[in-house]
Amino acid sequence: MEVNENVFKYSNPLVWLIAEGAEKATESMTLASDKGLSELKLEAEKQNIQMLFAQEQAKFEQELAIARRIDNAEEVEIEEFYELSASGKAGLV
Repeated sequence: MEVNENVFKYSNPLVWLIAEGAEKATESMTLASDKGLSELKLEAEKQNIQMLFAQEQAKFEQELAIARRIDNAEEVEIEEFYELSASGKAGLV
């Protein structure tokens, strides 16, 4: 690992992680494309599944962070919002 990448890794780990993941995904796609169309399609499908899993993990982490903020707050105010359907929801889908 180059010095610049190492500094970036420790100064902004989230951005580094995203960049590292994108780089590895590109490498995987390049290697699969060298093996033919069927391998490329398989790799694309695999990466799509990994991306969907990562999205679900991110949603979970977001909800967990919100719960921690609520748990640590002295005062919590919850507002309901209304969409065009005029039915109240408290952030639930």
